[in-house]
This record gives sequence, C-alpha cells and structure tokens, in this order.
Amino acid sequence: MVSYTPAGISSETVLYKGVTTSAGNAGKTILIDSNLISSNDFLTAVTIIITSGVCRRETRNIDSFASGTGTITVGTAFSAIIASGVTFAITARISSDVEVAALQTDINTLKQRSITNISMMEFHSEIDNIITLTTATANVALPDIIIADIPTNTTIVRVTGDLAIHSITDTSGILNAINTAGMIQIQKSVGGSYTNLITIPDNLLRTQASTEVGGMIVRGTNDAASEVTANGTYNLKFNGNIFVDGNNLELSDVQLILKIYFIAT
Repeated sequence: MVSYTPAGISSETVLYKGVTTSAGNAGKTILIDSNLISSNDFLTAVTIIITSGVCRRETRNIDSFASGTGTITVGTAFSAIIASGVTFAITARISSDVEVAALQTDINTLKQRSITNISMMEFHSEIDNIITLTTATANVALPDIIIADIPTNTTIVRVTGDLAIHSITDTSGILNAINTAGMIQIQKSVGGSYTNLITIPDNLLRTQASTEVGGMIVRGTNDAASEVTANGTYNLKFNGNIFVDGNNLELSDVQLILKIYFIAT
C-alpha cells in the first residue's frame, strides 16, 4: 500500500492509490485493479475518488470488494464506464467538498513532483553587429527570435532569456554605463503584448571613457511563458526606460537566446 501524507487533509485520509487494469461493467458500478488481488477487505465502507479520465473528480461510496479479482463495486453508478488505465484514490472518509478539493490538489501536486518528461529547447536570434544606446530614453529594437519545432501536445511551462554581447565600446569620452534599471521585453509578432524577459540593472555595461571592453552574457530570471506560448516569430526590445550616461555606448555582435521548458500533455 502506498504511504502518502496529504498536505491539505488529515494523514489518515488516503488508504490506497491505484490504476485500473481492466474496464468496468456496463452498469458503471465496477472498477477493477488486479494489483488489489489477495488484499484484505479494507476497502468496504470507505470512499473512492476518480482522478483521471471522463469521471475525474467523481466520488462514490464503496459497497463491496472482491479480493479474488480486485473488483470494487460502488453503490451509485459513475457517469461513465470506468476504463482501463484510470487513476483513483481510496480514502477513509470524505467529509465535505472542501476535502475533496484538497485531496485533488494533493494528487496533482504529486503528479507534478513525479514529472520526468520536462524538456528544454534553446533558440537563438540572428546577430546584430551594432546596437547603440544613447542618453535618450527610447525603445531600442533587438533581433527577433523564431521559435520552431516545439512538439505538438505540449505545454510551455517556463521561458527565460539571455543577452550575449561580444564587446562594448564607449564613444562619449566619459565613464559610461546603463543609467537607471530597465528591461528587455518580448512579444509575439502578431497579436502579442510586450512582457518582461531580462532585467537590465542600473550601472550595467560599465565602460571607461573612449575604450572597448570584452562583452558579457546577461542571464534573465523572469518567466515569459505567459507570452511565449507556441511556435512563431517573437520581437524583442530594450524597453523605453533604457538609456546610458553618455553618447554613445555601442554593443557589438548582440544575440538573444530563449530557453523554453515544456512538458507533454
């Protein structure tokens, strides 16, 4: 028997979690799990909740259990025949709708913790030779990124970005740097809305007067999965708060990278 302590309800609630191994009867009152064969009769006078399939979230009281076949019979029919491969949980008691909801939340949490099929794909923009930042606050366009080949039947769960710069050149004649924190943002090219991707902190890209220095990679921690939801072309920009201390600060060979994490659904 699986040992599990739910977060939302008392520890004695869950007696067993299983998966049906055969389809139930036409009367919709039977559920079969061969893993229960030879189990003792701990399944009478308790409750079963279906956690997947067309009857997901339905609960019924168990009337009888046949240990020789692993067959569970409920007193009130489900809304559909319980097919093979349906997950379920057996509980000692379900006292209210609140408890049912809490149990379902715990089961979903367990599923998320056991996910092993999280995948990641990385997409790069073209390289822009020179991007110039000035003392004027303005939106500064960055190279687009094309996302392709994300498999069908997947859900994008997290999107982060990196900014790669080969070198930084000051042409202002003064110590130069980003003046006031800003943001790199991303949007779908059609019907999108700019969403934060990479935070650009104040005084980043600090460069001595009239010098060229090696570049850097700025790694973002913002999650843009609300905007990046599918394959397509995405626009990027420094938002309108971006400006520098002196005219000008030139960024050479600039490239944007997106890391897209997704799971099969």
